[in-house]
Amino acid sequence: MLLSMWLSFLLTTFVTVSWITPAQAVIDGTPTWIGPKYDKDDFLGIATTLIAFTTGTDATLRVTVKNTLSPAKPLNISAVKVLLDWGINYSSTEASQSSPHVIPKYNSTLGIYYYYTFTIVFKVPATTVASNLFRHYWWVFVEEVNATTGPQAVTLHDSYSGSQDFTVYSADQATAQSTRIEYERLVVTTTTYVYQEAKILLKNAGVHKQMADDCYKNGDFAGAKTQYLTALDMLNDAITSEETYQTTIQDNEVKYREAQIKGLEASANQSEAAAKREEAAAKREEAYAKYYEAYGSYYNKTGDAAVKQADAAMIEANATMRMADAQWSMAQAANLQSTALNLFGFGFILFGVAAIIWAFKRPKPT
Repeated sequence: MLLSMWLSFLLTTFVTVSWITPAQAVIDGTPTWIGPKYDKDDFLGIATTLIAFTTGTDATLRVTVKNTLSPAKPLNISAVKVLLDWGINYSSTEASQSSPHVIPKYNSTLGIYYYYTFTIVFKVPATTVASNLFRHYWWVFVEEVNATTGPQAVTLHDSYSGSQDFTVYSADQATAQSTRIEYERLVVTTTTYVYQEAKILLKNAGVHKQMADDCYKNGDFAGAKTQYLTALDMLNDAITSEETYQTTIQDNEVKYREAQIKGLEASANQSEAAAKREEAAAKREEAYAKYYEAYGSYYNKTGDAAVKQADAAMIEANATMRMADAQWSMAQAANLQSTALNLFGFGFILFGVAAIIWAFKRPKPT
């Protein structure tokens, strides 16, 4: 019964349209649907870019009308409608019989025609009304009115027959498609995987992606959504794992190089400290010799002048010996410091090696 009524409606519509002689004005170009784009649809067998509208969201159609009336006069558009094959008309709010949209007449002075682009927006109904299992036909009708006030007569201005390309998606279908697109874009933009854990995650992500593809082709959109989301999560985990691994390796290589440099600096300081220690030892021996020489002169000298000279030599010898002792102590301290730095640098090298080994062998997160 419903099918018979629907066929009768369409037949009446087309017969009515065929009786009306369109005015000399046209829909310019192809009416354009504005909405989310997808690269393909394996369930519907589409291998090119398509626009699909999810149930409960707004669908938008733009229709451009050109005033080519002859003789030239303003064109009063009273309605711009789109009829979908589920039997509902949707109209633009920019024109009505009581308030038509006026497109100016042809300007003979400038030699230009005037256009206006109408927008039709409507809420896509549930899949029980607008099925998501096949694509839909649609038709556009542009009506004009002979006057903006007073007695009015509405006539068909122009019409357009759209192809079977209006696509409706369920919420699961739309999520599955958008997730698949994100996965496929991400999987080809990442670097080569080196870390074993990342490789395993990537492989498992590919398995779930294939399961999702199979579900979608079979019309199991809820299952496809679940599998695509799982595949995307695993892919993101693989990317994060690989990036962490690469960052750890790079950081530890830098620390290893810094440790090597510190070790070389410590070795150089140790050698310099050893040289200073030997120099200080020589000066200390020299100071002791002068001290004993002055000490002997002190007891061998007689007379005030000789005693004073011996006292002065003794004082100088004492000062020289104290200076030598101080240099010896400083040399000893420098030697100890350089030894500590050497051990510190060696420790850094061991730490760098251990960190790199840990990066390779660290337990997998649960």
